[in-house]
Amino acid sequence: MKGSPRMPQTPSAASASPWRALFAQSPTAMVVVDRAGCIVEMNAVAETLTGVPLADATGQEMGLTLGIIDPTVIEACRVGTAFNTRAELHTPTGGTWWAQAHVTPLSDDALLVTLADETAHRFTELQLREAQQRLGAAFLHAPIGMALCSQSGTVLEPNPRLTEMFGRAAHEILGAPIFDLVDDRSRTMLVSAFAEVTGTSSVTRTTIEVRLEGTEFERWAELSIAAVTHDHDAVGYVIMQAQDVSERRRAERALRLATLTDSLTGLANRSLLRDRLQQALHRRLRHEHDIAVIFLDLDRFKLVNDTHGHDVGDKVLQEVGRRLREVVRPEDTVARIGGDEFVVLLEDLRHGIDEAMLVAERMHEALREPIALPSGSFTPSASIGIAEATPTSSADRLLREADTAMYRAKDTGRARSALFDDSLRQQAMARLGAERLVRKALEDDRVVVCYQPVVDLATGDLAGAEALVRLRDTEGGLLSPAMFLNVAEETGLIVPLGEVVLRRATLDAAAWRREVGNEDMHVAVNVSLRQLDAAFVEVVKSALIDSGLPREALILEVTESILLDAAPSAITILNELHNFGIRLSLDDFGTGYSSLTALRQFPIDIVKADRSFVSNATADDEDRAIVETVVALGDRLGLQVVAEGVETREDLQMLVDIGAHLAQGYLFGRPMENVDFRSLMRLRSPLPANVRLIGSSGQEPEDSNVIQLDRVAGQ
Repeated sequence: MKGSPRMPQTPSAASASPWRALFAQSPTAMVVVDRAGCIVEMNAVAETLTGVPLADATGQEMGLTLGIIDPTVIEACRVGTAFNTRAELHTPTGGTWWAQAHVTPLSDDALLVTLADETAHRFTELQLREAQQRLGAAFLHAPIGMALCSQSGTVLEPNPRLTEMFGRAAHEILGAPIFDLVDDRSRTMLVSAFAEVTGTSSVTRTTIEVRLEGTEFERWAELSIAAVTHDHDAVGYVIMQAQDVSERRRAERALRLATLTDSLTGLANRSLLRDRLQQALHRRLRHEHDIAVIFLDLDRFKLVNDTHGHDVGDKVLQEVGRRLREVVRPEDTVARIGGDEFVVLLEDLRHGIDEAMLVAERMHEALREPIALPSGSFTPSASIGIAEATPTSSADRLLREADTAMYRAKDTGRARSALFDDSLRQQAMARLGAERLVRKALEDDRVVVCYQPVVDLATGDLAGAEALVRLRDTEGGLLSPAMFLNVAEETGLIVPLGEVVLRRATLDAAAWRREVGNEDMHVAVNVSLRQLDAAFVEVVKSALIDSGLPREALILEVTESILLDAAPSAITILNELHNFGIRLSLDDFGTGYSSLTALRQFPIDIVKADRSFVSNATADDEDRAIVETVVALGDRLGLQVVAEGVETREDLQMLVDIGAHLAQGYLFGRPMENVDFRSLMRLRSPLPANVRLIGSSGQEPEDSNVIQLDRVAGQ
């Protein structure tokens, strides 16, 4: 250690005092050291910042005493040269602070070291550096693509995810225009987006979806583009974020396809067909080219489903769809609109309807090739209807016309084509009028339920009635069901119409039973296949609750054709109703090809011998034998038999002779409104005045008008 420390001498004594005052009062830490780097003097600020009192520091080596770890500061003192650096200092208590260190020679053996505290600034710098490192790491490892671009769209810095998304190496993207990395259509949008955010408009951020160019698979990205501004709001560069939306795009496309195509065949569905047909009709108005619609319904397709199952039936439909696509042009639309129905839209026909007829013939030819099945083969055929567009055609109307023509083809022998013409147009107009008639009757409460009596042949008493629908015209007359029932079935109006009949009939029947005290009175209501949906069970239960009619007093009548055409879900509904306690009646029994199958497969309680056999049984032995067989079959199976079409005394006598259970027909009464039926009901027996049923006496009755109850089956 050198001699006693002292302040270096100033040039004059007069100036020494101001110099010391400046040293002592300076806001900056000041330390005077000798050439060996030992502390000679330091001011109060230095004591405070370093945490070392002057008494302890005097004569001590500055680096060790003040915790200066930068050796260049000490070396500058030893050399005696001016020096400037940022130094890190450690306090005796373990703290750290930063200072801007200046070494200034004062004399040959003394130097002044100033330490300007920069700890806060240094801390800010460290925070900024850490933030930049974090941002850099986020940029590099971001799960979305990111890039810095110039105002003109040049890629200045892409992150790895962007290069992966765009299917390019980093060097291929760096320095390239971002617009070259998307397809032509997207390029226009991207150029506009850059112009929007870098221009003079107030938009500083925008989002677009683009299709990427040059990728192995189709890829889409959602680009978020934002301008980064410097001073005076000048755009410095553009930051772009890219989110891969390819999966979402594919899902959206799949959803659109699901809503616009038939899932089984991949063909257009009804919605897409209708949309394309509307567009074609609009184009026709501008360009006057011919348009035709071909409506195709497979013949005997139900036989495939019934024999081989629905899986095989589905494969047949797929093959038919494939064949239809092969015989039309790529620009034509082939659609499956449900079941075994297909529609083909033909546009821009050069030879009008003649060309459409030729296409239909090619379809017939294509379908003649057998389709291999698990056992055997199936040769499809189709009934085809063709309709040509007119200046006033609408999409729905043109489809209806082709559908109408298809039914004509089916009626003339199947595997044929029919053209919608003026005669069919008249029929279609009549059908449209009938549809409007039903809708208006439902709106105006002009639906009338009439009742035809059903007689118990064991007693001659009224057993109940069959409910039959009529519509009241505006003048008060009743319209025959022949004028509207088929149309109601085709259009689905049978569902609300049938519900009205069901609710009225149950209300009326409940009133009959209360009025005459006959707890055996029933009412039979006809049910259409269109009604047998999931809601029908609740409709029936609701009608019974609202009316108070016991469930056993309601009979639901279905035809054999309904049972054979019904889907499994419809059969499930009938079983549920039967299990609930409602009786089911099989109408028109004996007229179909599978009557006995229907009895075996379905929960039937009552069979109705068709009027075509009953009304001719007294004149034709074969018809009488059929009726006798039906009655005997009913007795054997525990089924009630109702004979329809009883019109004469002879018909009645024959039915009594063979032991029939119930009968209805004009002999007992035509369908009548409820007020008239109630009058008949009060008579208990609806038999004509000159006809009486009496018990067996073992002798022939003397009165020819008396029918004796000699029940063959009961003897």
